[in-house]
Amino acid sequence: MLIPLLVALIAPQADLPVVVVDRDNVRITESCVLRVADGSVIPDADGNGVVQVAADDITVRFEPGSVLRGARVGDSEGFAPWDTLTGVGIRVDGVRRVRIVGAAVAGFKVGLQASDCDGLVVEDSRFDDNFRQRLGSTPQREDPADWLWPHENDQHQWRDRYGGAVVVEGATGVTLRKVRVRTGQNGIILDRVERSRVVDCDASFLSGWGLALWRSSDNLVSRNAFDFCVRGYSHDVYNRGQDSAGILCFEACQRNIFIENSATHGGDGFFGFGGKESLGETPPPAPGFDYAIAGCTENVFIGNDLSHAVAHGLEHTFSDRCVVLANRIVDNAICGIWGGYSNAWVIEENTFEGNGAMGYGLERGAINIEHGGGHTIRRNTFVNNRVALHLWWDDDKGLLGTPGVKARYMGPVGNEFSHNLVRIDRHHPFAWVGGKPPPLTVLQVRDTDGTHAKGNAYYDNAVELAFDGAQELDLTPGVSLVTEDQGGRPPVTGAWKAEGETSPVGARAPLRGRRNIIMGEWGPWDHEAPLLRFAGAGPAGDRWQLLGASNAEVSVSGPILSRVWRRDGLVEIDCVPKAEGLCRYTVQVSSGGSRWVRDGAMLRTTWRCTAFPSPVDPRTDLGAWRAGATTGGTSFQIDGELNLPLGGGGLRSIPGLAASRDRLPGGSNYGIIATTELTLPAGDWTLRTTSDDGVRVRVRIDGGDPATVLENWTHHAPEQNSGSFRLPAPARVQIDLEYFQLDGHAVLRLELFPSPDAGSSGFKPTNGSGR
Repeated sequence: MLIPLLVALIAPQADLPVVVVDRDNVRITESCVLRVADGSVIPDADGNGVVQVAADDITVRFEPGSVLRGARVGDSEGFAPWDTLTGVGIRVDGVRRVRIVGAAVAGFKVGLQASDCDGLVVEDSRFDDNFRQRLGSTPQREDPADWLWPHENDQHQWRDRYGGAVVVEGATGVTLRKVRVRTGQNGIILDRVERSRVVDCDASFLSGWGLALWRSSDNLVSRNAFDFCVRGYSHDVYNRGQDSAGILCFEACQRNIFIENSATHGGDGFFGFGGKESLGETPPPAPGFDYAIAGCTENVFIGNDLSHAVAHGLEHTFSDRCVVLANRIVDNAICGIWGGYSNAWVIEENTFEGNGAMGYGLERGAINIEHGGGHTIRRNTFVNNRVALHLWWDDDKGLLGTPGVKARYMGPVGNEFSHNLVRIDRHHPFAWVGGKPPPLTVLQVRDTDGTHAKGNAYYDNAVELAFDGAQELDLTPGVSLVTEDQGGRPPVTGAWKAEGETSPVGARAPLRGRRNIIMGEWGPWDHEAPLLRFAGAGPAGDRWQLLGASNAEVSVSGPILSRVWRRDGLVEIDCVPKAEGLCRYTVQVSSGGSRWVRDGAMLRTTWRCTAFPSPVDPRTDLGAWRAGATTGGTSFQIDGELNLPLGGGGLRSIPGLAASRDRLPGGSNYGIIATTELTLPAGDWTLRTTSDDGVRVRVRIDGGDPATVLENWTHHAPEQNSGSFRLPAPARVQIDLEYFQLDGHAVLRLELFPSPDAGSSGFKPTNGSGR
């Protein structure tokens, strides 16, 4: 639904003429007030901007209540989807010192595009309901197609692929102040912008990047909110982030100051990468290019909140001499700071707490630095992180051979961890694994042969270990530490000062915690506007949620039983098939003048299952693994769809299996074999699994020989696989599934539906898609 656009109440100046915008290609050559008739829709038919600002030194004000709208967009009936939007609302090109005030722009691929526009000022403006992609990821599984690709932008790929509310290109001295962005993919893009300011802006609840910088240096980013800029997340199921971020900073962005911003609940809070050019993965821009000073160097982070990220609070790789001072870095799923191949940072007076709950392998905790040296980490507070500091060296031949790495390489040498407060106690937020407490560590240094990690100092830290799973040091044999001050590291100095009137850090404190990242098919919920989303499939049936509203009219059609639950701010709709086989249904919801229609499908059958501890690695000895089902298995039955959100606790964490809990295997190294039979009509059929880890599905038709329909017999993160089979006539079909889990997070779901390209009129199974 289109959220009403609010603009600052700016009275038109008596000496400014009023220009009525009632068509495409309105050219502005003098200061004026823009008036757009209420309800007007003006597409940008030729892609060069509905409003074109074409003179230096002019001010363009929007009349209060005027909205420049290229299309009516939303996810309910009667509106255009966001991914169909095209064109530009306001275009500024080749003019200087333009001031845009009180703009309200919606319904475009790009809200404001400004190029070669030194001295541009945009203030008190709002950009809502502009372009964003439909997401394929669901609460059960990630869709890899949702990943963004920020690594190339020299031909403006960010703008062209993903759109943006405000896009500024090739400019200096720009000021963006009190710009607000909602219901879009990208907020503010700065492409080759220098010596500029972004202050008091709020680009939050987006599905891409709140602020994105490309080859942009010497800028001040102060007191802005870039919260909930995220995709690729389902709480306690998967945490991918898919390269979304509150702040993105790629390719030679140097000496920028980020001060007192809130960038919480993002894919990353801050995602920085020195760039393919700085590594030497693309041709050098000029002869004699100095790789030693390339990358996103000398950036400063002060007083920011970089917490509750799906992946990292601050990821900044292949970038040197940065300062990280007095930031809040809490509850990030993988780690607080990821600084791979970066050198000579100062990390001081920050708070790190509860980082690493959903780490990948050994990448987890507060600070993780691979192949990085010369860092000073002192006077920080570390509370209940998976690890406070993790340094390592591995034989990463591909990266170690690039020109950029060779020119700046230090390795894990000369890092200092001193005068920090570290506490680990029983109040940590991490789940036990296999009945054992999680290992929590202060300092871990890994080195494949013990010869590369040298001269790292660890001294004068106040360490309190009040938990059985805690340890102070975890060092590869052969690695030693310097245990006293070597001198020579001066205190941090700098004349850094925040600018702005707002206080975004802590302003959204009631939404702290990653559980408040709630994804729909278009992006994160803003905890305000109503959102209808598919919430998941359980053994009994499907569940839909209408968030942000409790008064709604609900109707469900199809051969199902439905039940509607209402409580403050939430409507839940449960759908259960009435009979065996595939059940297709439609949910219709009306609330607040909006109407949503969603199609779904469920498979109702009875699954006969056996779960067992894996006696061997199923990837290397399948016969012995299968034998484990007969010698040490526990049988159980699932009525309905095979959908098991196993998480880290395995089958013991499934409420419907509580009676068998003590006989079921634990949360790692186990297998499941499941079989069902049902009668299906003639046609082409698709089986789709969501699994973590390995899965194999075979089909027998009318008692014939089994045929393998799909197989992904590997150790992998939540992944979707599909296979199909054909029935020339109605038949009795037996489906046999084998599944194994090694360690970490686990999920298993199987869906069956008519193949979309076989006369099903584009029908899709339940995944949140609708019309």
